[in-house]
Amino acid sequence: MVNVFARDRPALRGGKLAQLTKLILDFLPRKRNPLEKTTIDTWRYALDKWIYPFFEGRRLADINNRAMKEIVEHTAPKLSARSVQVYKGVVKSVVASAIKDDGEELFPRKWNEEYIDAPVIDVQRQPTTTADSLTAID
Repeated sequence: MVNVFARDRPALRGGKLAQLTKLILDFLPRKRNPLEKTTIDTWRYALDKWIYPFFEGRRLADINNRAMKEIVEHTAPKLSARSVQVYKGVVKSVVASAIKDDGEELFPRKWNEEYIDAPVIDVQRQPTTTADSLTAID
């Protein structure tokens, strides 16, 4: 989980998702448990393409199980199950990263996965390499 520095917390109490996410993305290249650059790029893409437009104008406090179910229903027909799961995780991380001065979450949530009903990841398209395909390259 990514935490926002104390000096930025007061602005988040009534803040919007985009405001908090900008702060988080600025701090992602952290020293402890750093995220891969590809992970950060994936998050930025998800936020710009899917999450910001969907939650535009909503306060962070209003992103709950119902809102998560709505974004899942919006993205599931257009994206793979894996992408929906990843983007759902991005939203959860953003909400959880808003913390009070005492380290407690500003907007604690008990996410109800059954209610949210995100698609299950069955079989991923994962390329494989065989000895025959390697000899074909020569």
